[in-house]
Amino acid sequence: MKTENNTDILTCWQEIADYLERSVRTCQRWTKTKGLPVRFPAGYRSSPCASRRQLDAWRLAGQNTDDRSAEDARRLS
Repeated sequence: MKTENNTDILTCWQEIADYLERSVRTCQRWTKTKGLPVRFPAGYRSSPCASRRQLDAWRLAGQNTDDRSAEDARRLS
């Protein structure tokens, strides 16, 4: 079992988005609407942080219901 350490923590929206293979905006929206486990240590306007382990558990729990092809289409337009 992997313990939480510095390599397990993502510390900005771009790192979180890259890890989930989604856009920054999608990750921000999922944080508000779908409970994406992102924390804001110094208040909501501070930089976000998220644990890879928690993101994986969230994804496996089925919270990610958006259609990937719809986001891919938006990226291309």
